[in-house]
This record gives sequence, C-alpha cells and structure tokens, in this order.
Amino acid sequence: MQSFVIESHLTTSFTKVYKNSTNNDNILLFVIVAIVIVLLIAMTALYSNMDRPQSIIPDAKTTNIQRRYKLLPIIGKGTFGIVRKVRAKCTFQTYACKTLLKKSQHITPFTREVQCLRTIHHNHCIELFDVYEETKYIHLITELCTGGELHDRIVSNTWHPPLRDLSTLFRNIMEALAYLHNHGVVHRDLKAANFMFVTADTNTNIKIIDFGFSRLITLPQLYHQNTAYHNTNYNTFEEYQLQSKIGTPYYVAPEVMNEDYYTSKCDVWSAGVVLYLCLSRGTLPFHGEDERETLKMVKDETVMPDYNVIDDVWLKENALIDNVWSQQQQENDNNENNGSNGNHHHHRSCNDLESAKEFCKKLLERNTTIRPTARQALELDWIQKIKVDNFVNDKEIASPISSSTTKNLDLRRRNTTATENC
Repeated sequence: MQSFVIESHLTTSFTKVYKNSTNNDNILLFVIVAIVIVLLIAMTALYSNMDRPQSIIPDAKTTNIQRRYKLLPIIGKGTFGIVRKVRAKCTFQTYACKTLLKKSQHITPFTREVQCLRTIHHNHCIELFDVYEETKYIHLITELCTGGELHDRIVSNTWHPPLRDLSTLFRNIMEALAYLHNHGVVHRDLKAANFMFVTADTNTNIKIIDFGFSRLITLPQLYHQNTAYHNTNYNTFEEYQLQSKIGTPYYVAPEVMNEDYYTSKCDVWSAGVVLYLCLSRGTLPFHGEDERETLKMVKDETVMPDYNVIDDVWLKENALIDNVWSQQQQENDNNENNGSNGNHHHHRSCNDLESAKEFCKKLLERNTTIRPTARQALELDWIQKIKVDNFVNDKEIASPISSSTTKNLDLRRRNTTATENC
C-alpha cells in the first residue's frame, strides 16, 4: 500500500512536469523525475521484502487470524504452546486453535505436526482445517473436541465403562492406527493424554491428537531404504525402520530403547499400555520410582505386566454389581428372572475380561515378530467377537483406584523425552 501511494503521487508530479515541459531544461527534469520514481519503487519493494518474516509453514495463510476468527478463552496449555477456542466469523462454527511462538525451540515438532495432519483424514484422528503464519506466531485451526482427555477420565475415579465400550473404543483406536501406518505416519508418542473424546457423553468416539513427535514416511524414503538394504521383497510403510529415541518413558516400546531401529509396531505397544490403564482403572503396567527406573523395567525383557491387578479390580467391581442386582431382586421379588440375569451377567463379564486381557497381552508382546500390527490387531477375538448387548447398567461404581496412584499417573502424563531430529 505504501509503495502504491508513493508511486501514485510521484506519477502525478511526473505528468505535471511533462505537460509543462517546453524546453530542454524541462526535458532533463523529466528524466530526473522518472529515475527518482524507479529508484523509490525499487527501494520500497526491497524494504517490504526485508520486513516480511521468513516463512516456516508452506502454503500457510499469512493474513491476521483475527480477520476470519474471533479469539475465545484459552482451554489448555501443552508442550508446544497454548490451545484456545476460536469462532469463525462467517459461519459461527467453533474450532480449536493451537498457537506457538515462531521463535520457540519446539518449532520443528510443530511443523512436523502440520505436515502429518495435512496428510491424514480419518474419523478418529484430529482434523486440521487451517494454518496461519503471522510475524510472531503460527496458528493451527483444528476441530474442537469437548469430551476431555482419556487420561483425565481414567484418573477421575468416576469413569468405569463396561467391557463392550472398551472394546469399541479400542477398535476405533486400532482402526485409526492401521490407517496412519498404511499412510506412512507413525505417531511415536501415544499416551492417555493424547486421546480426546469428541463429546462428554461418549465412551467410544475418540480422536488421536498431538502429532508433534510423529514421522511421515514418503514413498521415496521407503524405496531408498529398501534398495539400501538390497531388499527384494520391498517392505511396506508398516515395516519402515525408524531410529530416533522418541517417546514417553511409561508408554515407550522396549525396541525403541533397546534396538538400533524400530517400526510402526511401537504405536501398538503404546496402545497396549493405554488399554492396560483402562482395564486396571489407572495402574500403569511399568512404573518405577522415577523415569529412569521405569525405563529400566521397560528395557528388561524379564519384566512383565502384572495382569492380576486387572483381575482384582474387576472382581471388586463385579462384587458391587452383584450387590446391585441382589438389591434389585429384593425390590422386585415378583420378577423371577432378576437373579438369573445377574448371574448371567457375571459369567459373561468374566469371559469378556479374559478376552480383553489376552488382547492386551498381544499388544504388550516384547517380541516384535510376534506382536501384531494395528491392522492385524483388528482381527483378534476381543475386537471381533465381544457381545454388544447391555450386560451392565451404566451407573457409576465406586472406584478401587487409590488417590496415590491417581497422583502419580497425573505426574507421568507429559514426561516426554526425545533425541535426534528425525
């Protein structure tokens, strides 16, 4: 705009001089004015380019975000910036806006997240709608999930979904992982805090979020790795070998820490940790006194999760449920089927729990040649065969989880470590 005003003003002066030129002196003045106009335009353009900030995100919108969105209150603060609600001025639709300072040390993971989110479109992965790059900030406009984090529900002492809901939940998670891996995206930081429920009234509609430590594998990279290893069978995206030591200690797969390389199956292990958390109502499968001790347990091939913890939790819950059924039987003693229905529920619940534990064990298999891929996990019994009838009343049941366990889990939610930049 400044360049246009200067050019317009000087052009007007130039025209006046031209009209009044009657001799050689005026012609000389005419030439000088023309040269000055050209120099001023060139200097203005140069100044504008120098003042323009260096672009970090390709194809990001460079206009001020507040021209199209109304900024609403902050709803969260993460590792890479703040998250707030925003409302589109033209449609009045509400979104989430993740904002990061461009000079932040976390700019590389932030750009990696944009790269991955632009590639994926799945019902159970967070959707990216817009990217804005201003002088000081970068903004990601994503869909808004209002149901809260899976982590917060686990430690709330009030979230006790039945096994049929957990089965549906993990079918959705495995479908999302299978999609990501098939499209060359490995998340590498799956944990309870990186799952968001779409609404507060659902136990199963969930989104994977926070792709800051993810890796997008391209076809040329896959081809290069296959040819470099002289692989005549040609690996798929699922088998692409990664090397960076990235993850959260309580969720990271052992091969990430122990081996020279790992594959997308590291996400399957992390999903198994999340499932163990859900089944145990808040106990981690590997938890030492601190991160260092926990990593030792993860890396030690002789250390296995204690599945008796899950049995104890569900025995207590089943006892409470049986008590509820007994009370209902007494109150409705004219209905002869009440007692048999309660016993039938208990028998079926125990069978489903064993199937859920077997599924969890397969995800937490240390041997990566045996551990299923996300796609293969979808074919396992718990996902395929669990019954969906209402065998339990979805009332809240007092939680067996201790307050100390909840506190420790909360402290562990965002302890992420990363080395290398790939």
